[in-house]
Amino acid sequence: MNRFFVFLEGLVLFGIVTSSAAQSGFSDGFSSRALMAWDIEGSREWSVEDGKVKPKTGNEDGFLIGSYPCSDNGTIEVDVNADLWNGHNGGVVFRYNSPSFFYYIAVKPGNQWDDGLYFCVNTTDINKGQIIARNLNVSNQFRLKIEITGQTFNIFINNIFRGTASDNSIPYGLIGLAHSTYWESIIDFDNFSWTDQPGSFSSIPAENPFTQPEAGSIEVYTKDEAITESNILKPRWYIKNNGTKSIKNFKVYYYITATPGYDLMLDDYYTPDCNVSLDRITDIKYRLTLDYSGKTLNPGQITPDLSGSVVGIYYSDFSIPIDKSLSFSYDSTPSFTLNPNAPVMMPDSPVPISGTTPPVTIKTTTLRLTKLHCSSSEDLTGDECILDVYRDGSVIKTFNRDMEDGNDWSLNEEFPLKGNMQITLTDEDAGGPFDQNDFLGTVVISNEIGSHEGKFNQDGTDYTLYYEVIENTEVVPGTRVETIKTLTINSLKCHDQEDYTFSDDLLLRVSIDKKYVSGLTKKMQDGDLWQIGASYQMDSSASLQLFEIDALDDDDTLGTVILDISEGTHSGEFTHHSHYTVNYTVSESQRIVPSKTDLEMAIENFENSTKPGLWPHIDKNMLIDDIKRKVTNDTADLPSQASTPMCGLAAIMYSLIKQNPVKFVEICQRIYEDLSFPARTKTFSITADQDVLQEALPQIFLDSCDISDWMFMAFLRDEANVMIDVRANYNWFTQAYGITTPWEMKEWTYELLGFNNIDIDLSMVYGEMDILNEASNIVENNGVAFLLVDGDYFKRGADPTLSLPTHWVALTSKATIDWGKWYSWDSGNVKFQIFTWARLMDIDLSEGEFEDLFFGSVTGK
Repeated sequence: MNRFFVFLEGLVLFGIVTSSAAQSGFSDGFSSRALMAWDIEGSREWSVEDGKVKPKTGNEDGFLIGSYPCSDNGTIEVDVNADLWNGHNGGVVFRYNSPSFFYYIAVKPGNQWDDGLYFCVNTTDINKGQIIARNLNVSNQFRLKIEITGQTFNIFINNIFRGTASDNSIPYGLIGLAHSTYWESIIDFDNFSWTDQPGSFSSIPAENPFTQPEAGSIEVYTKDEAITESNILKPRWYIKNNGTKSIKNFKVYYYITATPGYDLMLDDYYTPDCNVSLDRITDIKYRLTLDYSGKTLNPGQITPDLSGSVVGIYYSDFSIPIDKSLSFSYDSTPSFTLNPNAPVMMPDSPVPISGTTPPVTIKTTTLRLTKLHCSSSEDLTGDECILDVYRDGSVIKTFNRDMEDGNDWSLNEEFPLKGNMQITLTDEDAGGPFDQNDFLGTVVISNEIGSHEGKFNQDGTDYTLYYEVIENTEVVPGTRVETIKTLTINSLKCHDQEDYTFSDDLLLRVSIDKKYVSGLTKKMQDGDLWQIGASYQMDSSASLQLFEIDALDDDDTLGTVILDISEGTHSGEFTHHSHYTVNYTVSESQRIVPSKTDLEMAIENFENSTKPGLWPHIDKNMLIDDIKRKVTNDTADLPSQASTPMCGLAAIMYSLIKQNPVKFVEICQRIYEDLSFPARTKTFSITADQDVLQEALPQIFLDSCDISDWMFMAFLRDEANVMIDVRANYNWFTQAYGITTPWEMKEWTYELLGFNNIDIDLSMVYGEMDILNEASNIVENNGVAFLLVDGDYFKRGADPTLSLPTHWVALTSKATIDWGKWYSWDSGNVKFQIFTWARLMDIDLSEGEFEDLFFGSVTGK
């Protein structure tokens, strides 16, 4: 490529590009040689050749599974080029959970006696499957389409409906491609797509689809058949579908409270259409479960009939009376009455579709920061202290104050003690390569009730943090029982240090459920034992990385330990150029938790707020619907800058939603209602007379950008601008408002995303590969990286005559870097994934192409 490079010092037009519409789903035309959005399952390899993906030869099943977290229902489409004799050995899989749990659809093309369309369950052998259609008369190149809704799968070839398969054994899973054990690879695929909504069924006769019924439409009627008896409860019930949609595989809960010290028993008298069980939730709380798995209740139907079903509940000592009035679901009527306290539940949902769950009293804890005492400062003249409060790896509050020896800093701040919390202390210096901020230590917050002290003693300092953990009780709706795991890092033993001259300056990075949450520091040498005692809550995984921090060169990695999360005490070894042993304990406990998550409650708070909005052209209901889609879809409904130049803010918004969706919802509410929100060290705000509030968004703009995208990005862009107004209508003059400098990206990364260590690395002349490698390592370790690139190339794919730094993108994967030969320019290659223009894009460039198109990065860690 011929490259002419122009750099306008002091003014670079960042992000002046046009956006495509936000996508809802996933697609891959396999234009890149890298299968970055796919995972290979099994021993058979897959590769991209001539823009098509195909399996390699082998003698085992092979699967290529998309990493997109698709919904249960949707549409698959793919171009297939299959051998006329053996093409059925390759096909499409969906609702894939494992190599032994999936659906498979294959086509044997041609016009032979055994050509056909096949549907298989848990196998790629069509001889064990079902023939959906014969006499297809299809050539070896065709378009396969599968519309999936509930247990019904409608199949099209070249847009012609060919038949329906049906099965209810696998309710959800991933999508992808597969090849059977047949040795030779004689099939390839192209233009694979998935859409997260069911396809059109207007031309296909359809019975009642099993979709989510309207709220409150499933009615439970109950009465007490033993209303005059004191020692037995006989609830009799029937259920009516009073809505317009069918319901299947549902449960009904009936809550009963017992007298302490006595056990309840269950007799099943008459339940013809459900399975019943009595589960003990706490010492005195019971739940009667009416399980209607396999049962379909169509609109207007009643089950079993108007006479109802009935069970008996009594104490094991039948002489003991039951105080029925204590029970949440008890209905003291002799005739059937609508019972709102018998909730109807759908699979995998903690929230009822009809009725209410009983309120429960749960214990919560509050962290109260009392004071910080300085016994010995880092600088002789005192320290400019920055105290950061972290929850699950994200900063939630920052405090600043100058301190000297003997000073007390009265904090008196309270925070809900949720997740994994820690406090860091930093001495803020002038900055630059010769006077960087000094990190003074970390205090991991204890979960134990009572008063605590934590020490910051890095770089010869001595600070003491005083704090309390206070127990509260709270009555909340919900009865979901959750098993939680607690990881406690007990100690680290040094057998053989890495640094032969001085002590090792150690950094122990803790990642929980694949997310960095904590960094613990300590100086150690041979024979030392570090009593850590830090505890973290986790769901499914945890890992530790140990580094020896070097001030003059790159940090040394001493090893990674993937933790055993089974109950008990375990140990792990770090052995790279050293020998350290970590000792840790994993314990399990159960707790009753609210039926709504923090994210659901944040959305509900916004919905229920009565404060008027200050954006006259933004409808609140539409805004909240947009926000819901943003925070619940992983790769669909991604932020879109549309025709605006706000690419930097789109990348920031994408990263904020990925890292902290609750914070994103809360910020959106504050922007809409108050035109301001507090960040770490400043409050972002605009005034009510700003022109941006009067912008009426044209439909052509809304076709490619949600109003939540516009409000969030326009607010922050207008807040940052001094002179130029933000505009939704596109023209070259108004595009100037979107100029985004690296220093603005740095501020947003610090204030909104909560990262402390922010670096700007520009490569206007050289160093592109090194900067990408560093950014890649930061992203791999749960940091963020924003790349400054030539927007025209990444938008249109054409080699630019003039490369300019015009566009910000977010790096979303670890980069694969082939450094090439040092003596041969353009002999290397880079592959990575980015977020840009409302989608995830796989990048595959030669070394020379990348160096021409890349201009630097802003990273946060």
